[in-house]
Amino acid sequence: MTRTHLCCLSLCYLLASIGCAPAPEVFPCYHGTDPLPAGLAELIGDDLADCSQLDGMVCNGGVPVEEACIRAAQRRPDVTLSVCEKVPLMETYGVVVGTCRLPDVHGEPCTDDANCRSDLDLGCSIPSGAESGVCEPSGYTTWTRLVYIYRRRPDLTSASFLEYWQGVHAPLVEQHAASLGIKGYIQLHTVDDETNDWLQASRGSLDAYDGAAEYFVDLDAFTNAVTTSQGQQRLQLLIDDKANFADLAQSAVWLADEHLFRKEPRTPGEPVTVFTWVGTGIPSLTPAEFQDYYLNHHGLFPIRHPDLLGVHEYVQIHTMDHPLNELLRTMHGTAAPYYVHLHSRWDWSMMMRPEAMPIMMLIFEDEPNFADFTQSALWFAEEHVIIPVE
Repeated sequence: MTRTHLCCLSLCYLLASIGCAPAPEVFPCYHGTDPLPAGLAELIGDDLADCSQLDGMVCNGGVPVEEACIRAAQRRPDVTLSVCEKVPLMETYGVVVGTCRLPDVHGEPCTDDANCRSDLDLGCSIPSGAESGVCEPSGYTTWTRLVYIYRRRPDLTSASFLEYWQGVHAPLVEQHAASLGIKGYIQLHTVDDETNDWLQASRGSLDAYDGAAEYFVDLDAFTNAVTTSQGQQRLQLLIDDKANFADLAQSAVWLADEHLFRKEPRTPGEPVTVFTWVGTGIPSLTPAEFQDYYLNHHGLFPIRHPDLLGVHEYVQIHTMDHPLNELLRTMHGTAAPYYVHLHSRWDWSMMMRPEAMPIMMLIFEDEPNFADFTQSALWFAEEHVIIPVE
């Protein structure tokens, strides 16, 4: 992302905060009452569309019509939507305003690929011997990830930290990976430029971590390994070496489930820059409530408009409620884990286009509903694949 793009995004974000940004359109579709009661359809006329009458379309989520009207009035006081004049009756019938779109079937039950029709490349994943499966990205196995977030030792420079981590520690991991059930290993090296400074300032977040590691693990094999004395000795060997480059007391480690929304094919060995964050929820939400909101509401903003926003990869990695997390934390002497880790790859030039900004404004506006950025960190990093996942 260039300095120009950062300035533009900063300006757009500021305009949105004071109500001057271009308004996202309140699209005319409804759900909640289908079909509409006799007489109501005639009253509404063409103000709202019934998406069920369009081939394969559904009304995307949406908000109560009175809320949509309030939002529209705040953003564009010069425009009055005709449907907003009928709010009392609409509220009586529980009509919800949203956007007509193809159904999002990611994660839904299926019996064959035809059930997974979507704007994503989804196929029906059917375990051997089962009559049904779930809609998942085609050709991809869902993993448990062991996540490490590192702060470097204060006596090391960024360069010496990365040199040891990649040049000395990574080969040690490769040597013991198979015995610990590790199937893949990625290092995310934090990018040292103005972009991360802007990200922190825009959200009031914690400083970027110096790096993150993602281990793709067979959970049963990993559990069996680290609950035996031999496996714990191998893990302790790796922990002792981490102390040579990381400040473990200021770092964190945890097991997490990945939720894959989108993952486009890559050129093997192609260097990529990814956006990541490790997040904590607002005080009113439990970790489970935070994860549910992030997965089933906020996460749908980018993935329902992947081509518009240039989303090439989007993986939410949710911290598991697993007894091994406390064992890992105790062995490492690390801080408590975050609720979530994100691994994503966007085309930021596409995100900055005028037609994409209404969706970006919705994303910004929704963040305070679940995320406490003052207790979170977000940054750009360069991905280095140490052990590719087969």
